[in-house]
Amino acid sequence: MPISLKDRLLTGLNKDWLNRQKAFGTKAAVDYLQGLAKTTAELRNIQSSDIRTIVDMEILTLEHEKELYGGEDPTVIPSLQSAIDSLAKDVKGAINTAEIPEDYRKAALTHSSKRQHHGVPIDGCHEAINSHITRLENRIRTVGVPVPEKSSLIARKENMKQAKLLYIAMQKKAICK
Repeated sequence: MPISLKDRLLTGLNKDWLNRQKAFGTKAAVDYLQGLAKTTAELRNIQSSDIRTIVDMEILTLEHEKELYGGEDPTVIPSLQSAIDSLAKDVKGAINTAEIPEDYRKAALTHSSKRQHHGVPIDGCHEAINSHITRLENRIRTVGVPVPEKSSLIARKENMKQAKLLYIAMQKKAICK
């Protein structure tokens, strides 16, 4: 009697899962996961840095991902490059403007008064950071990503949230001067 499609699929899925479990028990996998734990600790340390350092370290991480993952799967390169460009242009540009109160107040006038967050305009910096946080959240929710890798992604997401808070503080300071 022929094996049904359902049985073949379930058998294949079970074998794949067992092979995955075996692979994660190897010395190489253990070293990989321990390395991720150390990297996550480094990423968490970045949260106490200034906004430029947080953004620069995230750009560095994205460039590294583009180099590594892009070699295996070129389809990820446009998404990673878009994130890099957005952080480099929109976020860093907004930071530069917010550091000069007169310039920031002029720029703030160009944003809709209806689009505010914590009393400051939602500008390109907010949108770029929110977009990147969403990108990281999507990767965190991806099935099959090991917990230590998710921890690293969570640390990066928290860094971006901290960058947004620091930027809001910069906006408020620029508006109040």
